[in-house]
Amino acid sequence: MHKHPRLSSQQLRFLQVLQNYIAQNGGIELERLFERLHTIHAESVDGVFPAPADVDEILAIVSTFEPRRSLAS
Repeated sequence: MHKHPRLSSQQLRFLQVLQNYIAQNGGIELERLFERLHTIHAESVDGVFPAPADVDEILAIVSTFEPRRSLAS
């Protein structure tokens, strides 16, 4: 958020919801960003951040919080 001071209120809200989810659950699967639970916009993360580069940056950051899947799965 500090790197992008011109975020809209909708974008900031999305990032707050995401941050709270990760804090409460210890991580998040990337697919969850596109579920209704995490959508602030009807088009999910793509609607909140229309620039593909912004979505790519968010996915790269969030991927570091993705739970590791066991090899048995």
